[in-house]
Amino acid sequence: MAGQQLKPPALVQVLRGKEIESEHQIIFCLFDESGKSVLRLGPTGRRVFPRSAIKWLQALALARSGGLQKFSLTEKHLAFACASHRGEKIHIDLVSEWLRDLNLQERDLACGNEEPGNRLAHNCSGKHSGFLTTCLAEGFPTAGYHLWDHPLQEKLRNIFRETMDTDFDKRSFGVDGCGIPTYYTPMESIARGMSLFLKNPENEFKQIRDACQKFPEYVSGLSDWTYQIFKATEGRVFIKSGAEGFYSGFLWHQGLGFCFKILDGSARAAEAMTIQIVEKWGGLTSLPMPVIKNSRDEVVGEMNVVLD
Repeated sequence: MAGQQLKPPALVQVLRGKEIESEHQIIFCLFDESGKSVLRLGPTGRRVFPRSAIKWLQALALARSGGLQKFSLTEKHLAFACASHRGEKIHIDLVSEWLRDLNLQERDLACGNEEPGNRLAHNCSGKHSGFLTTCLAEGFPTAGYHLWDHPLQEKLRNIFRETMDTDFDKRSFGVDGCGIPTYYTPMESIARGMSLFLKNPENEFKQIRDACQKFPEYVSGLSDWTYQIFKATEGRVFIKSGAEGFYSGFLWHQGLGFCFKILDGSARAAEAMTIQIVEKWGGLTSLPMPVIKNSRDEVVGEMNVVLD
């Protein structure tokens, strides 16, 4: 942002005893409903792969397709289209039922297998079910829907261009863990797109937001720590995890959203950073910061987050 002085990245410090043993650098962007940065730490113009943390934006394709109405789907299905789930029974049951309603089979999912060895259990099977629904509603072929040149992916790039104000036809891309394109995107562009869910008009952004707030167990899972944060804050804080240390989330009562990237992809640093955000802006101080233990299960160190 022009005129704003760039601050250094946030840090997660790993202490052994009282001394710093390791440090994880973090690019962090806190933004309001206009997409304006309230706080920037590190080079937030840097490009990153947001991975699963922008599934809310990908779900716009389903919300706009008319597929929910055409196939008599519910808010539960829309929430599940945003999911990075844990393959619990409620998730397997829903995706199985969803595919039956579409007259499709497990093999139509392009997301690949996950333990216990099927595609239904893949953490992106809800998103892919939403993609298949969108294809059927829009008259697109279901075969190859995960490929860059498929009309579904063109539709998604148009949505990203609209919401993140970036030309994704010319943007470098990689292949995500579930097989679809993932785009190398400036952090500030991602924040701009996610900020649209903070607004309150009766539109598809609010439709997705409401569905996820009503059915958070279908967005992550009963065993997932992001779901535990949602429950502990009584829905005031919503966290969406990605891969390789990219996270996004919303602090609804503050009218704020955030995204951050752990530069080395550390999962332990992502958990510590999320807890710090929730404590500082979400008003929840009961979450324990991760500790360092040895093989005797003794606490030998701790983690510390430096935001300034």
